Amino acid sequence: MKFDELDFEIMRILQTDGRKSFREIAALLKKPESTVRLRYNQLVANNILRVVAIPDPKQVGFEVMAILCLKVDLVYLQEVAEALAKVKEVRFIAYTAGRYDLIVEIYMKSNDDLIKFMTEDLAKMKGIKECDLSIELKLFKDTYNWMNEV
Repeated sequence: MKFDELDFEIMRILQTDGRKSFREIAALLKKPESTVRLRYNQLVANNILRVVAIPDPKQVGFEVMAILCLKVDLVYLQEVAEALAKVKEVRFIAYTAGRYDLIVEIYMKSNDDLIKFMTEDLAKMKGIKECDLSIELKLFKDTYNWMNEV
């Protein structure tokens, strides 16, 4: 799908308020509502755009947020990533180049839950050579509003 400025403008507006109606977006952009609806539907159908609710983890009971930096035997990299993707508390997984092979962000309800995950689940995954765990003490920025830079 080829993008133009209208597609980017629709995405910028939805990043600010994902509940904004097609009518409101159309009025802001001075475009027909049908055009905005069509473009939105194309963006969603092509998996370019998702509009979702993002709850605050701490407000809904996830007191422990951690980042795992993993060194993995490359033969097992895909297997480890897929196993971690099945863990409901895992929020983010990425292959990386550099010191670590995988970066994982995980939200847990308690330190005991994190310890259980580390000692019972992660420890049993074949191929993990090293895990560097960092606990997020205070979140300063977590934004999805990066389209303003495009």
